Amino acid sequence: MPVKKEFEALLDVTRGDDNKRKDESENISVSPAVVMCARIRDHLRTRIGIHWRRKVRLLLVTGDEAAIEQLVPGLRQQHWLEGNRTVLIYGGSLASEPDREKYIALRKLRRGRPLDGIVRVMPSSLTLTPQISESDLHGLEKISELLGYAAPVWLWKLCDSEWPQADRAVQAVGVSFPLRATEDDVARQLAQMLPTLREQGMRQIAEETRHDFLLRLGQQLIDGGIAQWRWQLAPWLTASRQRLALRGLMFSLPEPRTVDPYQEADTSPAGQPHLLTLPATWLGIVDDCRRLRGHHVGMAWERGLACGLLAILGLWAAGLLLSFALNYSQIASVAGKARDLVAHPSVSDYQLTALHALRNEAGRLVHDGQKGAPWYRRFGLDHHQQLLNAVLPWYGVANHRLIRDPANAALQQALNALVNSAPNSDQRARLAKPGL
Repeated sequence: MPVKKEFEALLDVTRGDDNKRKDESENISVSPAVVMCARIRDHLRTRIGIHWRRKVRLLLVTGDEAAIEQLVPGLRQQHWLEGNRTVLIYGGSLASEPDREKYIALRKLRRGRPLDGIVRVMPSSLTLTPQISESDLHGLEKISELLGYAAPVWLWKLCDSEWPQADRAVQAVGVSFPLRATEDDVARQLAQMLPTLREQGMRQIAEETRHDFLLRLGQQLIDGGIAQWRWQLAPWLTASRQRLALRGLMFSLPEPRTVDPYQEADTSPAGQPHLLTLPATWLGIVDDCRRLRGHHVGMAWERGLACGLLAILGLWAAGLLLSFALNYSQIASVAGKARDLVAHPSVSDYQLTALHALRNEAGRLVHDGQKGAPWYRRFGLDHHQQLLNAVLPWYGVANHRLIRDPANAALQQALNALVNSAPNSDQRARLAKPGL
């Protein structure tokens, strides 16, 4: 046995570090949150296509576990469900510390807008006291910080019934609040909902006397419910002006298990455990998600990098436009002066002035070539050397025609007059004087 142990030790030494790295890599585990987001991405890409990010709504469902199970049966066990291009993601209780890895993974799932909304589910027995509201708001703020994005928030109140109403026709029951809503807005929106509750409730109870949910809800709102909700939502309205946006309040009965619209977990290979049939009670929130957006929290490095790149691109574009305008003006000016010299072949003061101006432009181009063009003429659009090479031939021809040729003719005329004058005459003496 000692010999065998020594041999195994020697074998481990000869294998080196590669074997250790292999063993360590096998022990590395992937976070369940990362796996969940990868499955969501693959599922949506398969069902909807590569442009799924613009076509789906991602909703985080939070609250008590029992309340979430009553509203969305099976969500807690499967962590996420998808139906009608809407993904419901289990968020758990807001009182507990949020799962950092989960929300970082959600942040990467769809950058820029990780969630379309957050739903806070409340059981029928819960009354939103200021302490509970502050705890929920604190939990939502932590989630927003991890996501880098504050999504709109909906409160969902589960109501109770003394008898089953599984076969009742369901619909979205709730109100939407405007931006920076006040307590008066809450009372007004709930009061405006009463006629609809009364009309639809009477129609349902006429068909089946057990279907009294809408009528009972309307009566509860009349009997002090509106004032109670006005008091309960006061902390949420204050927070909505500052950090979070409370967008609505929804009501419904728990989803019955006997008529379960959500597909139960299917462990068979051909099963699709994460598919659901979205009930009509969710249509109010789903429709609002198409119109409402949240806001970014803080300055995430991705957003900071994007803003920095946009600022650099904006400055570069402004520099390009300025450089283009100035260089175009310079080229047009030089071309105009050259055309003036060609258009008027006769020697005149105007021609000499144009030649002088063209000479100044050529001198400026030579200076730019030696010292460098001004910064506002650069940005990749500076062509002073090419312009100088194009101007010099024109300047040489014009200079010969306007200065050299007339001077040569005048000098020849003076020399001829000097040669043709009589020897020792006063005319020759005058012409021979310097400067004549």
